[in-house]
Amino acid sequence: GSVRSPCTKNSLSEFTYIDAPYEVPPCVHSLESGIEGPAYTWMPFELSAEGANWEWFARTPAAPSTRDEDGGHDHNKTIELITNVWHSRGPFDGIFGFSRGGAVAVALAARICAGREEPAHIPLPGLRFLVLCAAYTPRESTSRRLLEDGVCKNLPTLHIFGEADQNVTPERSRDLVRYFADVESSPSEVWTHPGGHFVPSQCRKVLREFLVKNAL
Repeated sequence: GSVRSPCTKNSLSEFTYIDAPYEVPPCVHSLESGIEGPAYTWMPFELSAEGANWEWFARTPAAPSTRDEDGGHDHNKTIELITNVWHSRGPFDGIFGFSRGGAVAVALAARICAGREEPAHIPLPGLRFLVLCAAYTPRESTSRRLLEDGVCKNLPTLHIFGEADQNVTPERSRDLVRYFADVESSPSEVWTHPGGHFVPSQCRKVLREFLVKNAL
């Protein structure tokens, strides 16, 4: 709310929230904290169980693989969901993605920005920018190939990440920046904070300024 409110003031922007497509079981932390209700993730959930402790993305030998040949997760179901929302509730000007959601936003943007002769191209109208918070480069092979080809280098992006983030290290977030800021005239921006894996309220000013430049 403290981040969103300045961005919606005077009808500057409107946020639409969607649930990720994969439901996950509660982890030990959520059980101990008394957090109730379903939780969702943007990528396929592969787990192993040791007592009551669930490990994310630790595939057991009997579990089917949801990864592509490069070890990245298949984003097709997630991308299909976002595409349907885009057509039914949009169009939208930009995507705000946090952590795994940021990686998925990059995967989708790479496909949108791909040339029309590119088989992976997704013709979604209106994408003008990304806001990526604690995000990282998707490992999935199609996204990597498109990013390496430079399809997103002219797409305005705001990268927000914490220097003390231990979930997605700042090195991983900086590595992502290069796919959007490899030209001198790049419209991308980077804003860092001293904290960890969260969206800091202090970013609201730079976020609003970024939206004014790229969404009006």
